[in-house]
Amino acid sequence: MTKGTILVAAGGTGGHVMPATSLAGALKAKGWDVHFVTDPRGETFARDEGLSAQVLPLKGRTNFFQYALSLLRSFLTAFLILHRKNICAVVSFGGYVAFPVNLAAIVARKPLILHEQNAYIGRVNRWFFPFCKKLALSWPKTHGLEALFTASPKITLCGLPVRKDFETLRNNDYFPPVADVPFELLVVGGSQGASFFAQIIPKALARLPEKLQKRVRLSLQCPPANLEEVKRHCQIGNIKAEISVYFKDMDKKLAKAHWVMCRAGASSLAEVALAGRPALFVPYPHAMDDHQTYNAASFADNGAGWRSAQKDLTPEVLATHLMKIFEEPASLLFAAEKVRAQAKMDAPVQLAAVIEGAITPKVLQD
Repeated sequence: MTKGTILVAAGGTGGHVMPATSLAGALKAKGWDVHFVTDPRGETFARDEGLSAQVLPLKGRTNFFQYALSLLRSFLTAFLILHRKNICAVVSFGGYVAFPVNLAAIVARKPLILHEQNAYIGRVNRWFFPFCKKLALSWPKTHGLEALFTASPKITLCGLPVRKDFETLRNNDYFPPVADVPFELLVVGGSQGASFFAQIIPKALARLPEKLQKRVRLSLQCPPANLEEVKRHCQIGNIKAEISVYFKDMDKKLAKAHWVMCRAGASSLAEVALAGRPALFVPYPHAMDDHQTYNAASFADNGAGWRSAQKDLTPEVLATHLMKIFEEPASLLFAAEKVRAQAKMDAPVQLAAVIEGAITPKVLQD
């Protein structure tokens, strides 16, 4: 017999879905059933994580009337779920799909718990903060919160849940590369903007001295449109590389990496922190409210890796940065220690406890 059912809603990007699936595991371990809802994009991420998802009919954001109609249909669908499934609480990870779910929770008078993954609070979470029971933050300093919000007892720091596969990384020590041994370089672009990395990396590596080029072992996540071109450039430059659209063994790739180059999405930062790997964070320049820049700053300003705006990162600049790393490997060890200090090891458990605390006996009886 379970304690009850909790509805978890997450928008259709990996940054929303990945922590939601991690929380689902923690809730199930505590004896709760979980009903997961997302949009068509998020269904793929959820399926990859082994979580069944109900897809809300949210579509047509380029067409106002179609989008408004889909919001209404999604609200009615969510409202019916809350009653038919006898939902005890709603946990929202943000994104557009969360809007109708959050609204349904308020109308149905169900406890609403918001989770903010980024260092700049998302719009949907800002809108619904006055109506929630708790707002769980991932970062100690979260921008976009007014002074009143910051002082609110509803706000708590839980950290960002990461995929279960990554939990083993916390026990992997970091050892900087020594002279004349392979240098493991991991480059991942996340769900958006990987084309930039695919274009700049081969050009930057081609500018390294031949001796350093031979040491590089590149693992590069690459969009399908750039795949063959990147492979060809690596072959021309005699760069030993594994190029793939998607790495299913990302946890293992992180475990052996000496240096990581990635976007600054919340999930990417949380996984790098758990692994304790030094990284260069390049915020996606078109992210909503420029939240990835705030995410990257939360690490880099504390010595936990480096950050660079995409417009400032040329092949020449990146090659220079790589050569400095080769010359001063101790800087990698320092950054790795600072990065690991950013990790919240028990984030899923902490968030699950916050949710349980928001569920009153009356809610369970209803």
